[in-house]
Amino acid sequence: MPLNRSEHYKKQIKQFSAELTNYSSYQGALRFVMATLPVLCGAKRAILLITKEMDKWLSFEKAVGFRPAAPAAFLSKTDPLFKLLNSDQELPFVQPDSVTARNLGESAFLRKLGIKWTPSVLLPLNIDGKLWGALLCDAQASFQAHLEDRTPLLLEVGRQTALVLRHTRVTHLLRRIALEKDLLLALSRKINSILDLDKLLETILDSLQQVVPYDKGSIFLLDPRGKTIARTVHRGPAPLFDDRCFAQKREGLCAWVLQNNKPVLVHDVSKDPRYFPMYLDTQSELDVPLIHHERILGVLNLESNQKAAFQKNQRKLVQAVAGQAAVAIDHAWLYAEAMEKKEMERELNIARQLQRVLLPRRWPKVDGYDFAALNIPSRAVGGDLYDCIQLSSQRIGITIGDVAGKGIPGALLMATLYSTYRSMVRLPVPVNEMIFELNNVLKDRISHQSYVTFFYGVLSTETDELFYCNAGHCHPILLHADGRWQPLEAGGTVLGFVHNAPYELGRIQLQPGDLIFLYTDGITEAMDPRGELFGEERLLENLREWRRLPVKGILRNAFRTIKSFTNEVRLQDDFTAMAVAVTPKQNKSIY
Repeated sequence: MPLNRSEHYKKQIKQFSAELTNYSSYQGALRFVMATLPVLCGAKRAILLITKEMDKWLSFEKAVGFRPAAPAAFLSKTDPLFKLLNSDQELPFVQPDSVTARNLGESAFLRKLGIKWTPSVLLPLNIDGKLWGALLCDAQASFQAHLEDRTPLLLEVGRQTALVLRHTRVTHLLRRIALEKDLLLALSRKINSILDLDKLLETILDSLQQVVPYDKGSIFLLDPRGKTIARTVHRGPAPLFDDRCFAQKREGLCAWVLQNNKPVLVHDVSKDPRYFPMYLDTQSELDVPLIHHERILGVLNLESNQKAAFQKNQRKLVQAVAGQAAVAIDHAWLYAEAMEKKEMERELNIARQLQRVLLPRRWPKVDGYDFAALNIPSRAVGGDLYDCIQLSSQRIGITIGDVAGKGIPGALLMATLYSTYRSMVRLPVPVNEMIFELNNVLKDRISHQSYVTFFYGVLSTETDELFYCNAGHCHPILLHADGRWQPLEAGGTVLGFVHNAPYELGRIQLQPGDLIFLYTDGITEAMDPRGELFGEERLLENLREWRRLPVKGILRNAFRTIKSFTNEVRLQDDFTAMAVAVTPKQNKSIY
């Protein structure tokens, strides 16, 4: 015998209740409820509201039969719908054209969701007499003919649905919290073991994807001064305007985070005036600052193609990840700096060795002349060069130069200069013509950004004349016995800068008691703690005091004076100087 309509409906309710209790997964129970319960209410369209643990108010959870306009909507306690669900009015059915129906038309919550139909079923989901959720449906008119019989059944089903959904949701949340804790622990162990910065940033984004799904993820790191973006790592498609949002730190949500040191969660970026479109399809965005010891290192950026893709609990998780990430990033930076310093020290040692190899180990012994030089390398070895070479029995070449560059590049350029100059010094041409040829050779051999300052002179021990050419170098000082002085500045521009540059020949007559002091800019440009330069005038005053000392004593005094002036244990630039003293002749020159 076939069941009547009432008995058939009771059977459907009973079957629904039995199947619902079999679900242990929140998502599974949710899908089953939304696929079955609206049908039991005679509806094709429905929305489900639940009380979320983080919010403590009714929020939209799921819809069937239509797409809501604002998935992140929540139900205010002042909304007419909230008042209806908490009233003593007999629910779940709403009579058309009633006061209740008109009040629903004034619901801001329903308008925000974009609902253009008035719910005819308001099924409260109560737990222990308190509202936990609600199902809103548009029941067909034919269904409403059986209101009296079905109301108690639906209200009971509502209570059962609330219990199952809350239980499975709490279980789901507990599992998620446990997963998040495990993730944070695993992530902490993982990222703290990675010292390569790029790999670290990629690992952070990849690990975060496991618990906070996103469509585009980025980490933007500031430079040490916190002014500009120094490093960027992306996951997902490349942005339309690479780092445009950081122009002057004024545009975009990421820029706002950097300026305010606060996270930002935007459910709909189209409604936020701070948003700058790095992607065309972004709907929602979550940005969290990376802060370590109250210093902002950068920003962690997550973007989704769906509105309201990120929730408050996810923001808190990302903040926790960002805190650990900032520590790991700081460690990676320190490690990179240590490795860079170690590599720099290695380069400097090589440069120092190369520099020592090129500098002369012994000096010509010439009657009437004393020679000495001193080179004290600084932290950053430059390309300072000096040389003193016996060209013939009566000719001695003296050289001092400074190449642009530090470390290995500067030392290699110095080696190029040295080998080229040494191959040309015995050419039977005037000094300025040799410098002319040396300049053209260097212009072809060195990069366009490099150049050399260079002084070369040939001393005739027979006539006591010095023929020289100064190619843009600090002009050596010729100090006479009576205290008068003159700069040795005849010559031309620096070497390696322009082809066929003209160079002038300089000539001076030397007398016993004269002193030639050659030096690099590490002396005159040395600065005291106030930033004042040592300068040529101060150097000249000291040379007048020291001129009666042996040449080695003059150089030692010069170094001590510069060191005292700068108040530093180690100089910022190389100390390089050469002294040539003219003495009364006694014997024949020997080498």
